[in-house]
Amino acid sequence: MKLTLKFLFLPLTLFLVIFVVFYTLHQTIKTSLTKELSSLFKAPVHIKSLKYEPLRTFRIEDITISDPQMPSKTSATIKEVSISFNTLAIIKNHQLRTTVSVKEFRAGDIFCEVQVKTVSKKASSLLRSLDLSLLDYIHVAGGKVSTNNFNLQDIRGRLTLGNLAIKSGVLTTSLDNKKYLMHFSQDKIKKDNAGYTMSILSNKLRLRNKLKTKDSKIIIKDLKGTLYALSLDLEGEIDQIFSAEPTYTLLGTVKTDLQNWDVFGGALGKFASRNSLSGTIGSNLFLRSKGMKPAKSEGKLTIAANSLKIRNFRINDISAKVYLENGRLNAPLINGTIYGSSFTSDFKMDFVEKNMPYMISFVTDNMNVGSAINDITGKNTPVYGNFKTDLTIGGYGFSPDAIEGKGYIQVTDGNLGPMPLLTPLVGNIFAAVSTIMPGVNMVAIKDAYADFIVKDRKILTNNLTLSGEDISITATGYVGFDSTLDFAFQNEIREPKADQNEPLQIVLKSTIVKFGKSISRANLRGTLAKPKWEMEYFEPIKNTLSKNIKGLLGVPQ
Repeated sequence: MKLTLKFLFLPLTLFLVIFVVFYTLHQTIKTSLTKELSSLFKAPVHIKSLKYEPLRTFRIEDITISDPQMPSKTSATIKEVSISFNTLAIIKNHQLRTTVSVKEFRAGDIFCEVQVKTVSKKASSLLRSLDLSLLDYIHVAGGKVSTNNFNLQDIRGRLTLGNLAIKSGVLTTSLDNKKYLMHFSQDKIKKDNAGYTMSILSNKLRLRNKLKTKDSKIIIKDLKGTLYALSLDLEGEIDQIFSAEPTYTLLGTVKTDLQNWDVFGGALGKFASRNSLSGTIGSNLFLRSKGMKPAKSEGKLTIAANSLKIRNFRINDISAKVYLENGRLNAPLINGTIYGSSFTSDFKMDFVEKNMPYMISFVTDNMNVGSAINDITGKNTPVYGNFKTDLTIGGYGFSPDAIEGKGYIQVTDGNLGPMPLLTPLVGNIFAAVSTIMPGVNMVAIKDAYADFIVKDRKILTNNLTLSGEDISITATGYVGFDSTLDFAFQNEIREPKADQNEPLQIVLKSTIVKFGKSISRANLRGTLAKPKWEMEYFEPIKNTLSKNIKGLLGVPQ
């Protein structure tokens, strides 16, 4: 009986021993992993479950990483980490070969998944083969990292290790279907200041910087290179990298040449190429952001721009200071010169508000109209005058549909010439005189004025006025953002004064007045590129006028 009981209790006892040993080993591994991960992330780590397939795979599930500053707050989670061992390599070669898969790593808006294969150096014994410090290199077999702002795909490469630190390596990845190459090399400096030199290369990006870690910080030193058309010389740090809202700090200089902006591609690149942008912009930058959220960002940008051109239109010597605080961008005083006149501008934008409202104001005085028109048209015209404007517009998120504003434009002490777009009512009549008497300047528009509002994708006015000694033209209507025109014009040709002109010109003007008043109304429609005038009986009147003038001058018909 006693012998029977012994045989019955022996399997039970053996099972209990195995269970206790396995449970103790399981708990030991779990505790050890928790400790190692907490040390790696510089934050408290909790592991929900640990599964082990003997001599094959460890599977760690539901890892939670707490915020270092607020342990009760979760900063990151990992759905699963599986580690598969090559048992034969461990037993035969005393070499640790593993395949590690990380699934669903999330930290704020960062999402990451990766699979790597590790290979260690051959150890002197079976037990020593499990020493992680012998890891020789990591082969990244595939991975991705995405945020709200970018999506890195197909990350692959090899990293060489030494004492669990990266010594060198090469990674490739793609962003927006463009390939990037990243190099890593460990700096040979004092141990306390050990860091890395990292370079990132592609056809439109060349960056090189020095990185090092200190406590929970990644310190960025000497970040230099080019990003598309931007030349960078920056430094900074990333603090609390594994917290829910890491703090990013950058300061230094950013320079660009607008002539190279076509490399940006997309709408910006097309705009730059289509409008032949040129000129240089330099800036000093300071930016601190928590979690890369505008509402939790602050910064300052000092800008100096020189010799800017949009097609042939020139703007010189712009200076500005831009401030970012609590998600609100403010450039309170933008100064510059434009065709002999100074201008000031103000810009505000609120990133905190859902629709990102913004406001822009622009004021200039005594701009040289002639120089501007000569540059725009590419012709040497006799046009001149002083131009001034005061404009304020606002909207939401840079949507053209939401733009609203108001302002005025004024030209004084000038000669705007025949103005073929706006004055064919009288300009074409005076042209009949010019064909017979070249050089006779019968139309001289000296002043112009208009109040306008911007609304519903249109620039509207009800008091566009062009005036001179001989004529006065008024109009109401609009120019659409799509370049469509819809204006109603009315002109008044003024009676000549006997003491102002030679008798012949008085007769000519009197004739023009007579016919001009009969066509004093017209509509302008079509587009800026193809304007269309609607004037009843215009051609017959023009022909009659021409014949009368020729007859008056004795020119054969």
